[in-house]
Amino acid sequence: MVLMEMENKYTIYYVLIGALILGGAVAFMVFRSGALKDSKVVELTATSTTEEFADVMATSTDEEQEMNQTSEVAVTSSTGGGEGTASPQTVNLADLIPHITLGPRVRADSPSAALKYFAEAIAGDDVERALSYMRADVQEQYRAAFETHYQTKPHPVVVAYYNGTVKDSKLIEPKYGWYEIDVYPSGSTLPYKIYAEYDSSVGAFVLTEL
Repeated sequence: MVLMEMENKYTIYYVLIGALILGGAVAFMVFRSGALKDSKVVELTATSTTEEFADVMATSTDEEQEMNQTSEVAVTSSTGGGEGTASPQTVNLADLIPHITLGPRVRADSPSAALKYFAEAIAGDDVERALSYMRADVQEQYRAAFETHYQTKPHPVVVAYYNGTVKDSKLIEPKYGWYEIDVYPSGSTLPYKIYAEYDSSVGAFVLTEL
């Protein structure tokens, strides 16, 4: 009898131990399954985020390329190379700007007038006069740019001014009296942004940035 009771106790112990091991195994499998699901969610989220970021970068790159190609759109045309065909022909940038005979210098009474007189001075081959429509502290900077980059070709803003669309000036910072003018090159939806302000020292509006 004593031996049977001891065997029964051991049997119960073994059953309890087996049940604990089985329960632990089931809990481990459930935990592992949940972790795998979480990792898949993270992986899918990361992939989605990467794809969205790639789309944004592609859009940004397209916009930059469109701006960089602005001058090409403005200065190329198609000539017939046979029925159903066309070949690009590069146009001299200078041909896109009218030749202007300058009269007496006029003070700019508005931001738009300052840009107009600046463009006319460039079209009239008078860089110094054009620079006089810019604020004094930026004139040297733009003089160097004209001497370095625009001796044989006109400034792209001037090309866009005569061949694209010029919007009315708008006051963007009343506190400082800063104005902005959008100039759209021909065939482009991305404008050059020109900035101007009233300069009390000369009693006229001047350009501050092209």
